[in-house]
Amino acid sequence: MFVDYDTIVQNSHISKDKESSMRAIRLINEGSPCDIDFTDKTMQTPEDFLSRPRVICPNVNQCKLRSGRENITCTRRIAIQMAGFILQNEKPFEEAVQEEREALLADDLKVSKFWVFRNKRWQVVAGKVNVVIDDIVEFAKTIIDFRSEDQHPST
Repeated sequence: MFVDYDTIVQNSHISKDKESSMRAIRLINEGSPCDIDFTDKTMQTPEDFLSRPRVICPNVNQCKLRSGRENITCTRRIAIQMAGFILQNEKPFEEAVQEEREALLADDLKVSKFWVFRNKRWQVVAGKVNVVIDDIVEFAKTIIDFRSEDQHPST
């Protein structure tokens, strides 16, 4: 069940013009990369999600099988948390992204293996978070999905 949209907007420090140029905050705050294809540019609102067949991550079976046993963390699950933190940040978008990137690098994650989607396939990458930070940041930007040219995450 989705929480109150107006409350999320009020608490997220996002202006109305910025709000209209990105994916719905509710979809970001309450969605999961396990069953929402955030790379689909037409998936913008909770209503879009509810009106379509569920799209399960193609790695979900391997993820469930190996993640707990081998202590592997999905970079996309970290990215959706990062996207939420970026939206809560009052700074301009790129500054907020950089701040969250630095905060994640400074965090002493007790994880040494990550699921990463690279070269069109899922793979496990070993190491500290710094080896996957770019993957996490880029997917967080994909999740937010700014559509206006002047505020697009890749600029």
